[in-house]
Amino acid sequence: MVPVRVARLTALLGGMLAAAAVGQPPPAPPEPPPAMPMKEKPPEWPKEVGGKQLLDWVADLSNPDSSRKDAALRAIPQFGPPARKEAAKALLPLLNDPDPGIRILTMSAISVLGFDTREDMARAAQAMSSTVSKTLPGSMLRLHAARCLALLGPEAHAGLPGLVYILESPTKEPSWEIRQAVAAALGRIGAPLYEDPPAVPPPAGAPPTPPKLRRPVSKTAMDKLAFVLLTDPSSGVRMEAVQALLIL
Repeated sequence: MVPVRVARLTALLGGMLAAAAVGQPPPAPPEPPPAMPMKEKPPEWPKEVGGKQLLDWVADLSNPDSSRKDAALRAIPQFGPPARKEAAKALLPLLNDPDPGIRILTMSAISVLGFDTREDMARAAQAMSSTVSKTLPGSMLRLHAARCLALLGPEAHAGLPGLVYILESPTKEPSWEIRQAVAAALGRIGAPLYEDPPAVPPPAGAPPTPPKLRRPVSKTAMDKLAFVLLTDPSSGVRMEAVQALLIL
């Protein structure tokens, strides 16, 4: 007697061989169901850094102890964009702090967080422009101020005088890296500025409304970039001026 399982297996193999003999492939196994697409979750920013909440770190920004301010300026950007509302205004006074290290850290924090209002953006740009005009050539303060202004973009147009000062100062700026940062900033804060789009979108089928120009491209920025392109001895600085002019 042949066991029932062996007989069934033999019959299955025989059917497959017969189908192959007449040119018919054996039935394909069923395909697995398609995987459901994974829905991306928005990033979750920390609620605490170093055992302290955001408001505790913001309070340390006004502490007379510079080491407390230093720690706060390093911790606050780690809270991400949610920290802007609570911390942005508290950062503005530190742009005039007597400690240059605190001013540099403040610019770095502003570069990460930005501002919610045009008024705060203009105040920050003016403070950095003033910093540039009061520091010596080659200063790290100049480098960080120029980089921060570039990241803030056209809303930081109030920082333009400080950048122009670097290029026109009788004491030539020796650092090619600073001159390169100035060229990059001129191309970004000198760009045309447009009004915010309307809160209510146009009805379906209606032609889009072109944005309203608030401020045209800065002729001063274009002139200074052309000057850099023609006169700067560094190829890296000249290349940055070309890119900035293309942006404008």
